[in-house]
Amino acid sequence: MMNEVIKILPMTTLLSDMLELSRLGWCIVGYKNDMVVLKFKRGKRMTIKYKSFTDDKEKMKDFCILSKIEFLKSYSYLTELEYDLTQQEVEND
Repeated sequence: MMNEVIKILPMTTLLSDMLELSRLGWCIVGYKNDMVVLKFKRGKRMTIKYKSFTDDKEKMKDFCILSKIEFLKSYSYLTELEYDLTQQEVEND
């Protein structure tokens, strides 16, 4: 038996991000407090591609003023790897 894969995102997640998650095989299964609960559809192959977010102006503003811990708490749907990839890209420019 396979374990279920779930993802919990803030209700403020952009519609474009939600549509992309849907395209990748995620579906909304519920809401709790100010969060959206998603589940990965069985039978779909899950491939996770991590990338930086240097093209997102809002996130980059916060990236420049918040500590890593504060930033990751504010954007709980992002991973530490995505933060580190962004930091590397910023440092290499």
